[in-house]
Amino acid sequence: MTRYLLGFICVLALGVMGCSETAGKGGSGGGDGGSGGDGGGGQGGVAACIPNELECVSAQIEPIEGMCEVIVPDQPSACSGTENIVNPMSCKSSGDTVIHKLTQMQIAADCDTGHNLDACDGSTCVSPLGTNSDGINGVDNALATVEWLVEQGFPCVDPLGSLDQALHEATCTGATDIEIEVDAVPKESCAVVRLSALGTTSDPIPMNLSDDGCLSGTIGTIPIGLGGTQQAIENTVVRMTVSSLGFSDGILSGTAGPFTAEAMFEEMCDGLSAVAMQFFDINVDLSGNSLEPCSALSMTLRIGGEAVPAQEGGR
Repeated sequence: MTRYLLGFICVLALGVMGCSETAGKGGSGGGDGGSGGDGGGGQGGVAACIPNELECVSAQIEPIEGMCEVIVPDQPSACSGTENIVNPMSCKSSGDTVIHKLTQMQIAADCDTGHNLDACDGSTCVSPLGTNSDGINGVDNALATVEWLVEQGFPCVDPLGSLDQALHEATCTGATDIEIEVDAVPKESCAVVRLSALGTTSDPIPMNLSDDGCLSGTIGTIPIGLGGTQQAIENTVVRMTVSSLGFSDGILSGTAGPFTAEAMFEEMCDGLSAVAMQFFDINVDLSGNSLEPCSALSMTLRIGGEAVPAQEGGR
């Protein structure tokens, strides 16, 4: 198995770094990834953002097999994709609260869909395979680019489709059980948000709310279930349309650290978790250091949910 994995890594790295039977697994050679951008300076003169000419390649995902009904309100999208994702300093509660239950969590297979998590239109770290590349305007969604790489080295059929199915089934079975409480304050263009999961409710989070009902900002860490284990998506930011009916057209981006990434890759294909770290494209703390290896995988998910009566919601 070790020899096979080494061959897989060498196939992907061909033309980016040299390979041999004695090469160490997970070499660090290769390009810096990205598609150009502002750049920046890191500590001690180390660049925090390196632009390059790589273009991301999106995946094709087979439709999921519905295990349960996905209830998402049919309403016009209120988000343009330009809304502020930096949370306001504060937002005073109005008492006009709607509790939303997550019913949809699926992979956004377009690598140009998502958010620029690391404020860099390029690379902020060294990808082991030298294949990391941002989407348009620095979008970080490396998960959408995994499939074509995986299919070159592993006998996997529709790997992202398998993970997509697992994410759907986790929402159906309650392994991923999330409620989002939104206390809208339209006059102040903000909302007070609380996230409930695993019996715990977060502290109030002030977020942005447009006149049309686009909720946007930073949430933090979201727990999810995968393969019978509890995992987490970190550094999450979101834009989604909210109303009294529920939320829809949600675009949620975040990062998966080593344990979560391994669980995701194992859902894609048996044994694939062993090479998950080879696809890392970003740092878990979103910092930039062009000389250090990447420590996380960026991703974007499409989310939606239905409003539930107040007496049924909460934890």
